[in-house]
Amino acid sequence: PVLNTLQVFDIHDNPIHCDCKIAWLRDWIQNKGADIVQVPEETKCETPEEYQNLQLAEIPNDQLVCVSHGERLSTPYNSVIASVTLTL
Repeated sequence: PVLNTLQVFDIHDNPIHCDCKIAWLRDWIQNKGADIVQVPEETKCETPEEYQNLQLAEIPNDQLVCVSHGERLSTPYNSVIASVTLTL
């Protein structure tokens, strides 16, 4: 996987929406990406409001939920497909 070949990963100061679709990134930062993530303490959630200014890595996966029509839905992070553009 491309993420495993990175030497530097910097997404701090980006407005991150912290829900079930971002859980895969949180896990990667905590596990494999811990040594290459730049300024992890500044990789913070912008939305939803309840997580604003919290570090992504500090929010438990069971709290990263998606909301649909007023209902909280928990989606396993391994079923989410994400598109990431990286410059190597």
